[in-house]
Amino acid sequence: MKKKIMLVDACGRWLKKDKNQVEQVVLPLGLMSLASYLKEQFGNLIETQIYNSTVDFKDNAQIEELIRTENPDIVGIRGLTKHQKEFQEISRIARANSNALIIGGGPY
Repeated sequence: MKKKIMLVDACGRWLKKDKNQVEQVVLPLGLMSLASYLKEQFGNLIETQIYNSTVDFKDNAQIEELIRTENPDIVGIRGLTKHQKEFQEISRIARANSNALIIGGGPY
């Protein structure tokens, strides 16, 4: 049976001061490396998806919807201390809307 792994980079708005500015987005290289390693080790036994909370979700309702729809077996969350609120909120949403194993990592 294929395992579904959802990797989320818990970010927040950190440079944008108003709606006319462009937000800085950093590629989640750590999560990309992890996904690549998992694919190398387990091949077609897993399905990995990577999301950036700043880019991929407008609000918490979208995160809830995605977790309910995808029903992942594992939710991995990466975050910085600066974005601990977003990290904790994504963890709470994953716990409330799935039976997934939730794993936290990153500098936070």
